[in-house]
Amino acid sequence: MDKIKADIRFALTKQEGQDYAALDGDGHTLVAPDYFDGKVVPEWNVRSLERVHRAGTGKHALYQNGEPVEQLTAVYLLDFHLWVGEMAMAADPTLENTWGGFGGRGFMAQAVVRALTEWSKEEDSYTPEPEIGGEG
Repeated sequence: MDKIKADIRFALTKQEGQDYAALDGDGHTLVAPDYFDGKVVPEWNVRSLERVHRAGTGKHALYQNGEPVEQLTAVYLLDFHLWVGEMAMAADPTLENTWGGFGGRGFMAQAVVRALTEWSKEEDSYTPEPEIGGEG
């Protein structure tokens, strides 16, 4: 379980030369799989999340390089956040899905980030509170 926690901590951290971390709480954006290069460990098969997204009207329009497109093959960042959450739950059945109850895509992705940040903390970073008083 240490390996998946370390991998998730890496994905939660903005790497040098990157604008964003892979797990950054964005539940709206569609990205090319190479967006994750240098942001996640190479073993993660992010390409498996790639889907064809079809454009709608208004806020459902899709753009590539600033131009409207009818469809776009990309990874939906909410799917990525949920996929990583599922990997963590598979590694640790005691991890609860605390993000499933959120209605908004952004709120759900942010809840995944909060839960995984807490879950993946390094054990040795914990410092217990000193006991006050003594037996008397």
